[in-house]
Amino acid sequence: MKKICLVSFALLCLILAEAQTPSPYVLKIRSGLKTPVPNIDATQWPRFLEQQPLLLGKRVCLLQFESTPNDTQIKELFALGIVLDEYVDALAYRASIIGMPGWEKLKSLGLRSAFLLEAAEKLSPELFSKKFPSWATRAGGMINVWIQFSASLNLPELQSLLNVSGFEVRNARFVKQHIVEVSLDTARL
Repeated sequence: MKKICLVSFALLCLILAEAQTPSPYVLKIRSGLKTPVPNIDATQWPRFLEQQPLLLGKRVCLLQFESTPNDTQIKELFALGIVLDEYVDALAYRASIIGMPGWEKLKSLGLRSAFLLEAAEKLSPELFSKKFPSWATRAGGMINVWIQFSASLNLPELQSLLNVSGFEVRNARFVKQHIVEVSLDTARL
């Protein structure tokens, strides 16, 4: 009887442990968890590329892989016009894409999904809900925030893009880490 109970308990623990194994594709973001939908196929990949705006001839997005890409895969992606900037989470990388690489080759390189995050998923909850800390608030309804930008952009390119949008770079001391301080009009958020 003890052996049956012990075996039953061991099987139950094994089943529960297997049921709680998280997917390797679940991203932990500010608003909770997000599992990007696989979209590297003949229909969804071209649609994704067409919907993304070009920033100085590049599309900036997140790319998620089936497994961690090796050096050979990274070089092949580069030859296709894709630069992986940095690891985000759950086999996803911030990336920039030049041109419209074919989905078949990307699929063979282990690409699973291409996606963007919504504002609520990448901004702090306080900033998204417009609850600005007093230390960040400036005169005239302005607020200073630190933003991280794609490594495929250099500082002059970033400043140009931000100036066109009405934002001012106030501090670039962490530009090597691709982070700058920007002054924003809270009425525009």
